[in-house]
Amino acid sequence: MTKEPDLILADIITVFMGLDASRVVVYAENWDPPKDQGIYITIQTEPTKILGSSKTYHEQHDTEESSVSCFQRLTVNITSRDRTALQRKEEIVMALTSVYSQQQQELQQCRIFREGDILDLSFIEASKALHRYQVPVIMTFVKTKTTSSIPTIEPSPNPEILEEA
Repeated sequence: MTKEPDLILADIITVFMGLDASRVVVYAENWDPPKDQGIYITIQTEPTKILGSSKTYHEQHDTEESSVSCFQRLTVNITSRDRTALQRKEEIVMALTSVYSQQQQELQQCRIFREGDILDLSFIEASKALHRYQVPVIMTFVKTKTTSSIPTIEPSPNPEILEEA
């Protein structure tokens, strides 16, 4: 996998929904949402869970390949001040199973799944007319790293016993 999970997901959603890249944002604390009527999408990640790890030594190349299998939950939030988020929220689910998504999953060696129903969070804003919906997503992937092998330590020579005469 060459890209981080949230960036892979952001790319898939941007391409499928035909949005400007500035409208699909990987969550950052210092990001201010736009004040216009358009749609914007944020992607939040939870801590990665390690499912397993392995290490393989390749003697002919004198390299070591380490890998970890990972599981990560992500949350896709779609928001707008007009009804656009309400009308287009299902497109996020469609994006996950699109041909482009399948191609990216193959390329990045990962799998993306929708974890549950689309949640309506519009009530959080109370008096403000802000449409907000949340799509929970799961991504599984394997990260690998190949390094040159570290030379092994030579075994200690057998100790000599010196006798005093």
